[in-house]
Order: sequence, then C-alpha cells, then structure tokens
Amino acid sequence: MYRELRDLVVVGALACGVAAAPVRAQEFFGLGFLDPDAAGPYSTGYGISADGMTVVGESNLEAYRWRAANPLVLEGLGFLPGGVTSQARDASGDGSFVSGSSGTPAGGRAFRWNGGVMSDLGPLPGTGADTFGNGISADGLVVTGTFSGSFDAGGFHWLDGVGMIQLADLPFDDKACQSAFNSDPLSACKIDPPPSGESHLELP
Repeated sequence: MYRELRDLVVVGALACGVAAAPVRAQEFFGLGFLDPDAAGPYSTGYGISADGMTVVGESNLEAYRWRAANPLVLEGLGFLPGGVTSQARDASGDGSFVSGSSGTPAGGRAFRWNGGVMSDLGPLPGTGADTFGNGISADGLVVTGTFSGSFDAGGFHWLDGVGMIQLADLPFDDKACQSAFNSDPLSACKIDPPPSGESHLELP
C-alpha cells in the first residue's frame, strides 16, 4: 500500500510538471564492534553530534567514535595512561571533540579527546575525587560532568584554559548546563535552591 501511494505521488507530481523530490528510505544499521573477535563483543552508543554525523560510545570497554564519512570504521579512542577502560559520552557540534571518562591508576578521570589525543581533565581541585565527563559544548571548549569522592559528590564544568570548577553540592542536570554552554560557552552555570526547595538552573 505504501509503495503504491508513493508511486502515485511521484507520478502525480511529474504529471503536473513538478520536480518530485527523491524518496529516501529510513536506515537503521549496527555500527559494529571495536574487536568483533573478542569474547562477547558489544557496543553501546551514548552521544551524537549536533550535525548527526558522529556517534560516540563504548565497545569492549573502550571509548569509540563513529563517523558517517567512514561508516565501516569504528575508531577506538584509547585510554588515559595506565587505564584499561574508557567510554565516550558526548561529541561537539561537528564531532571533532569528544568527552567521556577513563579509568586510571588514580581512579576515574574525565577526558576530552581531539585529533587522536585524549587529555586528562584531572580530579576536582582539592578533592582528588573521581570525575566523569558527560557533556561537551558545540565548540568543544567546555566539558560538563560529575565528580564523586568518599565524602562529596556533585557536578563540575571544565573550561579550556581555565580548568575544572565545581558547580554546586546540589543535584543538577549537566545536560541542561551543556545546552546553555552550546549557546554561550563562557556562561557560568549554577544551581540554587528556590524558596520551594526545588533545585533549578540559573544562568547569569
């Protein structure tokens, strides 16, 4: 029925002298694995770039990047020094920057990856807490995420050239922060409790 209706629309458009746009079927396909021969190979997608051309995630305990320009290749992003696990959580607008986290001998560390280099964003200053990169701005200059230590946990944002700054001790939506950074990477993002006691996002 769908095919008959589609053909009818195309024929009708041609009969009226209107150039019919080509019909393109939706595509759904697996991106593959970093190591198909591994025992129990798997891959999981966590983030996608704004232009829809880059997907990032984890496969066989390693962060990966997939690009539509080279669809048969799942690119392993590696690990921070001494680490054996990593995962990518988000990509910049054009997919050239990737945020995520990697295991290290000192614990979990947020990273920013670009041009084949995975950079350690470090622990939250003064805490030594594990950090996990979850979001990244469209231009790749800001990474947002969470930190977790023995006695404290919360959110952070990391700014290129500035470093890592704690957002607050209250629960927050780092994806909402990321959306704010996408429009204004230099904006500050904080959480304040309104009179109702419900946390909210406040932008200056």
